[in-house]
Amino acid sequence: MILLNITQQIQTELDSPYFQGVVVTHGTDTLEETAYVLALRVNTTNPIVVVGAMRPATVISADGPENLLPAVALAATPEVEGRGPMVGLNDRIASAYYVTKSKDNQLDTFKAPEQGHIGYFTNVKPMFYYLASLPLGHHYFNISTSTTLSLVDIHYGHQFVNPALITALVNLERGGSFSLAWEQVAGHPGDGSRTYIYPLIFSVAQAFKHTRIRLPHRFYPYLLHRAHSSLSPPLSAIFAL
Repeated sequence: MILLNITQQIQTELDSPYFQGVVVTHGTDTLEETAYVLALRVNTTNPIVVVGAMRPATVISADGPENLLPAVALAATPEVEGRGPMVGLNDRIASAYYVTKSKDNQLDTFKAPEQGHIGYFTNVKPMFYYLASLPLGHHYFNISTSTTLSLVDIHYGHQFVNPALITALVNLERGGSFSLAWEQVAGHPGDGSRTYIYPLIFSVAQAFKHTRIRLPHRFYPYLLHRAHSSLSPPLSAIFAL
């Protein structure tokens, strides 16, 4: 798996005394995912900079070179240690833990809407708004000895979602582990939840050996009312109460 290989290679190189920092060139469609993986899985204080380009080299004002040079300068600056992996594009520096791609074509696409950028470039030189720190609650996952990563399928639901799609996922991994998260923006569980989500929850719980389901607390009274005495595993073992 390419993400596993990249992570382990970067960890190996930065653990040696011969490397001060790393620059990863990346396509922008999935740049934020790779950056986030590096933030979670590479244990180092050395700088890691993920960089890309919004315009190809064949068009006027291609931004690849003007992004790459500052990224290399950032990775070679000792003062940036302890900030975690970063994303550098369009003269802006963002934490890899928070950054997201917000536009399809504009140069200023990589942002952290709530947290903001952590710095910027002036004549290729990195400047920071804050002292070095990691995001609050940051957790490191050690995969240095891993040979594979688990595949996690994500299914997005909506008001008229076809339950057969979820059933197909259940049948695909029957007997393994299953995690279901359901969030509702506001209000109380509606008819869609009663006709689709609740029956699904109980069928999933019966199909999988290890099931964890996270729901808003307002869902629990209805679920407890609908719980069957024959349900296995027990309700307390299923729901993240």
